[in-house]
Parts: sequence; C-alpha cells; structure tokens
Amino acid sequence: MVTAPYTSSRRYGFSAPKHMQPLTELFLWQYRENYFLGLTPANRLYRAEPGSQALVALYTRMVGANQVSAFTGLLREAQYLVNLWAAHLLVEHFHPDAHTRKQCLLIIEAYAAGSVDPKLASEEQEWLKHYS
Repeated sequence: MVTAPYTSSRRYGFSAPKHMQPLTELFLWQYRENYFLGLTPANRLYRAEPGSQALVALYTRMVGANQVSAFTGLLREAQYLVNLWAAHLLVEHFHPDAHTRKQCLLIIEAYAAGSVDPKLASEEQEWLKHYS
C-alpha cells in the first residue's frame, strides 16, 4: 500500500470525479515520486522497485473497483510522465479496447521519438520493439 500525504489533484491539473479523488491522488503522488526517483515504465530493471510495484498495485485496485474508464483520464496528464505510465499500465495489464490501445501506443511512440530525454526515448523504442 502506498503511503502518501493527501494532496489536491488540482495541483497537478487533473480533476477526478469525487468518488475517485483519493485513489487518483495516490496515483498522481506515486507518479511524481517515481519521476523524481528516475523510474520509468519501460525500463525492465525498475519493474521490481517499490515505486513501480505501487503503481501496479494501485492500478489493480482501480480495475477491481471497475474504474478503468476513470483511469484512462490519466492519459491526458503529461506532467511527471503520468500519461506514459498510464499508457503502459493499460496496455500491459488491461488490454483496452482498440481506440484506447491506439491512444496508449501513440503516447508511447511520442516518447520514443522524443529528443528531450534520450535515455527515456531509447527505453520506449526498446519496449516498442519487444511489444510489437
């Protein structure tokens, strides 16, 4: 279970439905923590890290609560790689509908083509090779 202070989702530019705020805020907090720890979703070396495991556990809770549609809203939040993590979680753990899957892959491809962080781009390119 992730232990993080309760923070306002408005701070991150994401507003979830009232019944989802605590869980989505935990997600946003963990995404932020992972970002500052240097954890990225496509790097297989980080899969066993507590931060990565926490996101998978939170995602599993959200799916168990039948809240996948609320989770897809995170695909619109780019700060702290939120959309990239969300795309990976959806594609790797849920097998979304064709439209959502395409949206996820477009996000991953955009990071793979990016030049701001060459290491991140390389990890995403490698992931795409193995995923396809």
